[in-house]
Amino acid sequence: MNRSFSIFTVLSLLAGIHSSACSEDLDRPISPKDPAEGGLVDVGTSDAGRASCDDVDELMTTCSKAEPRVAKAPSYLTIVLDGSGSMSGDKWKAAVQALDALFADLNEKPDPSIAVGLIVFSDSLATGTYPGPKDVAPAFVDTTQYIRLRSRIDKAKPSGSTPTYNALKGAYDAMSTYQPVAPTLPGGHGVVVLISDGVPDSGQDAKSLQAAQQALAATPSIQTFSVGVGPFPGDSGYDPDFMGKIAIAGGTRATPTCDPASQTLTNICHFQVTPGNDVQELTKDFIEALDKIRTLSNACEYTLELTGSLNTSTSTVIFTDGNGKKHCVEKDDENGWSFDDEGAPTKVILNGQSCGNATSDEASSVRVLIDCTPT
Repeated sequence: MNRSFSIFTVLSLLAGIHSSACSEDLDRPISPKDPAEGGLVDVGTSDAGRASCDDVDELMTTCSKAEPRVAKAPSYLTIVLDGSGSMSGDKWKAAVQALDALFADLNEKPDPSIAVGLIVFSDSLATGTYPGPKDVAPAFVDTTQYIRLRSRIDKAKPSGSTPTYNALKGAYDAMSTYQPVAPTLPGGHGVVVLISDGVPDSGQDAKSLQAAQQALAATPSIQTFSVGVGPFPGDSGYDPDFMGKIAIAGGTRATPTCDPASQTLTNICHFQVTPGNDVQELTKDFIEALDKIRTLSNACEYTLELTGSLNTSTSTVIFTDGNGKKHCVEKDDENGWSFDDEGAPTKVILNGQSCGNATSDEASSVRVLIDCTPT
């Protein structure tokens, strides 16, 4: 996935629910990877004792008693915005305009499956404690929350250094205890979005990476997306390698084979926004990155509504990649799929490499078959 932005495209937002007797076709991105990667197994083959799934259409007719309702899980976002002095000028103006556009869209199109909050570090309103008194906790974006979000940045000005770790640690600590309030839907997961143009203060780069890894491994797990703002492939004031490593540590790398040290935009791991001479184009690039993250933030979890008595031990997850090739996904807690609770599942979760594959091909789909095993 090319995560550099030079043109503006309107991206689809959160996917809707599609129901059928035994499965759900959901718009889901996956990559046509080698079957050995990321828990994917070519259709027509078997591994680890699991039978093949070479005829999905026939399989669908054999499991009509299962009627699961499947939807993407809610996501709770905290945007961590770099307000240090180096963000002054067009970068700050474009970032504020893009965030204002995101907040306005959420306010105009209410969505209870997403909550949004905002932490800004080192700007003129920051106190050095994160989240600070002016920062905004995640919540459903109604008019009141929209005003809070806008007020946090519209009158702020960049200043100060780059305490990236302090801001990220504060965001992770707050998200670890977050409890959604209606109308925000329960059962979601935390997401932190770091937007930064600078090299972290001395010693804070390694601590930031460790914090992102720990947040991802924690319960509840918190993902971290990374938006780097600066010249590519970097200079003394901007380090795209660090931004790529944050994406990897936070479980949101662009592709399973991306390289944070890549000198090629098509192989980077983070979202790259490169300033130019046109602030409006820069704003559009920010908007595209934020819209993409909004879409991907709930790309690896599905909530289940099971009816009747179903044997969830005989369940199958099938990916169809962008080339139309079908793959069975192994049930594996590290790089395949899993239930949130084996005894009483409410979610199907794509883990590790499978989640990475699932966010890198927007032309693909997934089917979740409950109480069905290929024969």
